[in-house]
Amino acid sequence: MLAARQPAIAFEVTLAAPAVRGDVLANAALDLLAEQSATPAATAQLVEQERTAMRLALGADWAALEEHLYRAILSQLKTLPEEGQEALGDLDALAKEQAAIEVRTVYQNPRFAFNLRHDPATDWAQVRVPVLALYAEFDDTVIASINQPALETALAKANNGDVTVSLVAGVNHLFLAAEEANAQAWATLPQTLAPQVVETIVDWLVARVHV
Repeated sequence: MLAARQPAIAFEVTLAAPAVRGDVLANAALDLLAEQSATPAATAQLVEQERTAMRLALGADWAALEEHLYRAILSQLKTLPEEGQEALGDLDALAKEQAAIEVRTVYQNPRFAFNLRHDPATDWAQVRVPVLALYAEFDDTVIASINQPALETALAKANNGDVTVSLVAGVNHLFLAAEEANAQAWATLPQTLAPQVVETIVDWLVARVHV
């Protein structure tokens, strides 16, 4: 967005840059989650809950969204062991309270609403400075197979003559060296950018930036 509007920006290096609408991005991630799940039935239910919540948020149907979240949260609470349910007290009241908080703090947050509706391709189509865009092989959030072509198409509309778009093998969404996309394993990985990522960025910069 800045590179499309600020002439002082000389070049752009991006990691896992979205290039499709936020709801499209989210739905693609949900599709992948369902496809790769080891528990298809449970995951399918979760995915459908998320899709419904997103649809209601897009329509700003807050009452329906709160009711939907309340039912989903209550259902989850009822799967707890009996002693856990007793410790929580009135599950119905707790589910209603949590649903209301989630609607207010997440779905009605202006940043969330903007990200859900915004199409980054409209910004990319105005970027005419050199661009290095890297995507990750094991990225289940900004999936390369849909974002990379969308980015290339948008930059072509900008008549941008200096575009390098690459898929980096063996890294996850955070560009840490990884063997899978599993976000639960992120904390166990070496917390530094994978060497090939740094090398690619440095080589690209050296070829273009003179100080």
